[in-house]
Amino acid sequence: MEISMKSPLAILLCFSLSLHMGVEGAPNGTESREEETWRLQQPGPEVEQPVTVESLKEQLKTAIETMQSTMAIAGDCVNRLGEERNKMREKYSYIGILYLFYLHQEILTNRHLMKELLNVSQMVCHFVPAPDLSPTPLPAKPCNDPPPGLSKMIRGVDVTKLDLFPLDFSKDDGFRKPIVDFTCDKGATVSINEKNYDIPEQVSSVTRIPGGSVLSGVQIFKSHRDVKRSMAVEAGAELTLETFGFSSSSSYQHMQNTIMNTSRYIEEVSSFDSAVQADLSLEEELNLGKSAKSFVDKLLPANFTDDPGPYEKFIATFGTHYFQNGKFGGVIKLIMETKSEYFDQKTDEQIKAEAQTSYSDLTIKIGYKDSIVKIDKKFEEMTTKHARYYGGNTNLLASDGMQIWQPTVLSDPWLFSGKLSPISNLIREERKRTSMEQAVTNHVLHAYLGELARIVQAINLGCNSRKKCVGIFGTLTIFDILTRDSLETLTARITALQGQRLLDKTEVEGLGKEVETIRAYEGILSHRLDEDPYLLLTSRTFPRPKIAFGIENLPRDIEYEGKIRRK
Repeated sequence: MEISMKSPLAILLCFSLSLHMGVEGAPNGTESREEETWRLQQPGPEVEQPVTVESLKEQLKTAIETMQSTMAIAGDCVNRLGEERNKMREKYSYIGILYLFYLHQEILTNRHLMKELLNVSQMVCHFVPAPDLSPTPLPAKPCNDPPPGLSKMIRGVDVTKLDLFPLDFSKDDGFRKPIVDFTCDKGATVSINEKNYDIPEQVSSVTRIPGGSVLSGVQIFKSHRDVKRSMAVEAGAELTLETFGFSSSSSYQHMQNTIMNTSRYIEEVSSFDSAVQADLSLEEELNLGKSAKSFVDKLLPANFTDDPGPYEKFIATFGTHYFQNGKFGGVIKLIMETKSEYFDQKTDEQIKAEAQTSYSDLTIKIGYKDSIVKIDKKFEEMTTKHARYYGGNTNLLASDGMQIWQPTVLSDPWLFSGKLSPISNLIREERKRTSMEQAVTNHVLHAYLGELARIVQAINLGCNSRKKCVGIFGTLTIFDILTRDSLETLTARITALQGQRLLDKTEVEGLGKEVETIRAYEGILSHRLDEDPYLLLTSRTFPRPKIAFGIENLPRDIEYEGKIRRK
């Protein structure tokens, strides 16, 4: 009886273990229960096949059936024990005490097996996770028809190369891969020009700015810093980027070269048409898109300085910033490059008036105005003009192009201004967010060193074009008069820093102040020499220039007097 009752329970026990836990070498009847218990407490090997909801349901169903079968067998055993006990009591009443002893032992043994089986069931529940019977969430609904132009806002931006108004459309404009994914689960819409568009959940508002074409006025750029300041205002950049940003921008480099190397100043007139403003959600509510988040989570190490490579790759792929808000529409720009000597004969206000007249002449040619304007002939002779339009999908510069171009702007608008925000603000992990800020600073400083190298090269070209300046102390270059140093030394310092992967911001800032100050002095001196080759250079005629960087450690004037002439 003992063997016949224990065997079914042992077999069921082993069957249950092998079925639900996948344990190799399940205990057999010859092993002690202590060994069985030890085996049960060991974690089973990993399941090779992927666990699915359906497979878990099937395992749970089988386990329930096994337990029900086990309880039925146990019930049969109890009934048979009762019958055998009655028979044995009648037949062997004289040895009842001995029989009851064995019967009691049998019951205790099978109770112990049942207890172990219940423990096994609990262990199965522990090792095999319960199936998730909750409904599977539906995938996010993509935005099939967002407002035109809005998709450009979610693209990352490399602030060193950002070019909102490229002069050459074949060059890099600084926009990178999207950092946010648009979804339209809520079904919100907005009407623009009598057409409904989907509003993504990641956008807090889309509003139409009333009015037609708006003239922004005339800007005059006499230094490369004037150009950079204007670009920073258009992008809503912080003060730091006014100094270090846009250094590798294609249009900025062109204007910088024009001002420093061709003795020309730049005037710019712009007008904006059919504007729409959009705002993304607050940074606390905005999340990185799938691709950007996967890069941050899986590829970025916690510390930038330990392993800069992944952070540099992220910046190359997704950029440094994104537009938190933006304005879209059509833009007409007239960029004029005028010889600096024309400015010696006119005031800035007079030159702005000439630039405004030139813009009016452009609008007449494209059919926007129907009047006649008169432009100063000398201004025309000394000025090179570049007309550009952004947005729309027809040739604005063709005859009567305005009437055809203007209606197409709403369906194909241009992002012409906004407010930049660092991508690092969207990284939730604090250490990686801080490291990304360090990586962006390092990236911007490297671009700025390239700009400083161009400035030094321009100074060198300026000195070479005037050859030598001769004074009472002998033959000196303009650079020697200003700093008693050599261009070669300054260039070597820049080159050495460019060779360093990780830069010190304070060191680069200090070098930048030196270069910018030298450029300011050289510009003033070269302009004076153009006016008078035999200029008497004194502290009265050559005061300390005022520039944005500040020159705290330089003397207040050039302590040098003597007749200077170009050799």
